[in-house]
Amino acid sequence: MGVIQQFLSGRGAAADYGHLRVGSMASGMAVTLPYVALRGARPGRTLWLHGQVHGDEINGMVAALRFANSLDPAAMSGNLVVTPTGNPQALDARRKRNPYDELDLDQTYPGSAGGLISQRLAHVLIGEIRGTADMVINLHTMNPLFDSRLYTVYKHHPGSGISEQTLLDAMALFHPNVACRQDVGGQGELPGNIAGALDFQCQEAGIAAFMLELGGGSRYEAHNVAAAEAGFARLAAQMGIVDGPAQGGAAG
Repeated sequence: MGVIQQFLSGRGAAADYGHLRVGSMASGMAVTLPYVALRGARPGRTLWLHGQVHGDEINGMVAALRFANSLDPAAMSGNLVVTPTGNPQALDARRKRNPYDELDLDQTYPGSAGGLISQRLAHVLIGEIRGTADMVINLHTMNPLFDSRLYTVYKHHPGSGISEQTLLDAMALFHPNVACRQDVGGQGELPGNIAGALDFQCQEAGIAAFMLELGGGSRYEAHNVAAAEAGFARLAAQMGIVDGPAQGGAAG
């Protein structure tokens, strides 16, 4: 049982702030993934918000942490987990890829326990998500060179048992300007390993997941952060984790 899963299996409302151990650098400096986990007073479903697969994607990290800070576990039925940065070395360097191996982490899942640092980060994260999350939002932004309106990207995994409508209904709660359906046959948005994306691997494990794209990279954009927070609240209400209306909108 993973560290986060063990905490969430406890009883009573509580919050946990910690780090998942990944390994160490040649210097002996620890490599970890920080997390925030909120366990509700009553059992229920688990929403997992994951930020910064790429280190230059700021808005999702800020929005997820602000949303977690706004919740009272005593008023929740179910759980919220936030892993604000999945690529801490890339975050420190403010670059897309981890500077220690130059891998694109979002083509690396499910990773490897004995691989390069990006592969190890992927391995530890997906190991905690499996058996814990009911819904995962993979938070991204556009390239820092571009401006963008909020949009979503999803991959329909034909063997996951998760319907396309389930993903569309969840994404609609963020009022995206467009919802992009990405080809998982290798001819999609990227020429690389589409099946190595976090949201694809979540669906492989039977967990509903999609990408939320929040504006431009390497900068804080208040309107995109606020839109994400509002969407998180609507989705948490739809999942029964918090009280409140779950009102969607057009996805496309």
